[in-house]
Amino acid sequence: MDFVKVAEATCAYPVTRILWEPPSTSKASTDLLATSGDHLRLWSLPSSTPSSASNTITRPQSNRDSQLQKLQPLALLSNSKSPEHTAPLTSLDWNTLSPKLIITSSIDTTCTIWDIPTLTAKTQLIAHDREVFDVRFCAGSVDVFVSCGADGSVR
Repeated sequence: MDFVKVAEATCAYPVTRILWEPPSTSKASTDLLATSGDHLRLWSLPSSTPSSASNTITRPQSNRDSQLQKLQPLALLSNSKSPEHTAPLTSLDWNTLSPKLIITSSIDTTCTIWDIPTLTAKTQLIAHDREVFDVRFCAGSVDVFVSCGADGSVR
């Protein structure tokens, strides 16, 4: 099996986590992905991404033969009123039960739940006494999550 790079994006601030949109009953597949870093960013694969389906295993002739496309930026979400001075995000998780929800963790001690269709923060809460390193939704829940932080706690 050969892996082929079909698209890329350049980010000024390092990406801390990347996730594909979870599958849902309304969509068989997705081209939507989210990244955390300086902001929560939503991206789409270019619609004209070349198909790499093949019934033979061969080595590509050359990566220069195909034009590499750019990921299409769809949204940049910030939990600060001043996007120039936002606290970096350390992680994100996409809710598998309700794919319209994403939760992010930040070095500013907060976790934020985002409503993707409206591109707004549903709620933000102080989750730890110091930086929040990681966050995950509880399986089968839209309102329970767990986080861990620099204060040495899991909450």
